Amino acid sequence: MESLQEIFKVAGSFIYGRADDLDRIIQLLCSEDRTDFSSTFVSIVADKGSGRTTLLYLLHDLLWSFFDKIKFISMPEKIDEKRLMRVIVESLTGTPCNIADLEVLEEMVKEEVMDKRLLLLLDNFETMSQKCWDLLSALLKVCKEESAVVVTTTRKAAAELKGPIQFYYMNNLSGRWCSMIFKQCVFNCQNQNGDTELADIGKCLVAKCRSNTLCIKVLSCLLRRSITVDWWRVVLDSNFWEKDEVEGGILPALRVCYEYLPSYLKQCFRYCSLFPKEYMFSKNI
Repeated sequence: MESLQEIFKVAGSFIYGRADDLDRIIQLLCSEDRTDFSSTFVSIVADKGSGRTTLLYLLHDLLWSFFDKIKFISMPEKIDEKRLMRVIVESLTGTPCNIADLEVLEEMVKEEVMDKRLLLLLDNFETMSQKCWDLLSALLKVCKEESAVVVTTTRKAAAELKGPIQFYYMNNLSGRWCSMIFKQCVFNCQNQNGDTELADIGKCLVAKCRSNTLCIKVLSCLLRRSITVDWWRVVLDSNFWEKDEVEGGILPALRVCYEYLPSYLKQCFRYCSLFPKEYMFSKNI
C-alpha cells in the first residue's frame, strides 16, 4: 500500500512520487537566505515529459492560500520582453492585450501586483534573454516580501542569466512509480495480477519509455485499445523501437504510438503540422 502523501490528485488525474520534490521546492521558496533581495527565484531544471508542468500545478494547488496572487503561465516558445510582459498582463487581468509599448506593459503589471505577495509560475521558460530576467526582477521589487518566481526549463544556462537563483534538478521517477503510473493509466488500478505474461510485457514496455512519464501515459492509451498478450506483443516487437531519437527529439515511444494511430488521426496530425507552432485555431460554429 503506497503512502497517501505520495499520491496527489490534480484535475481528476493521479500524480505519483513527487512528494519529496514538492517538499524541497517549498523549502526553497520559504528559505530565509534571500542574499541581497527579499524575494526569490527558483528554477526547476528537468527533461521534457518528466512532469515539470504537473509539478507546477501541484505547487499552485498547495500554495494558493499563502499568496495574494498566484498565476500559472505556459510560456510561448519564442519570447522577448514585450511578449513576456504581455502574457503576464493577460494572465493577471484575464483579458487579451495588444499593447506594444513595453513601458506601458510594465506599469500595467506593476499596478496589478503592487504590495501583493505574488507567486508567478512560468512553465517552459527557455529564454536566453537577460532583459527578460531583469524585467522579472523589477516586477518582484514592487511586490511584498516573500514573493517568488518559479520557472521550469530544460536548460540551466537559460536560468543562470539571472544571477542569484536557486536551482532544483528534478529527476525522472523511479521504476516503481513508473509502474504505478502505467497500471493506473492502463487498468485504472484494477487488480491485473492474473496474467503474468501480460505483466511481464508491460514491464518491458515501461522500461522502453526511459522513465519519461509523458511517454508512459501516451503508450498506455495505445495499449488500452486491446489489453491482450497478442496486441501488447505486437507493440513491444515493433521495429520503431529500434530508431533512437528521431527528428525533433521525439522519443521512440511517441513514434510507436503515432505509427499505430488510425489513418484518419494520422491525417489530422499531418494537417496540423502544416501550421507554425503556437498557431491559434478558431472553431467555426
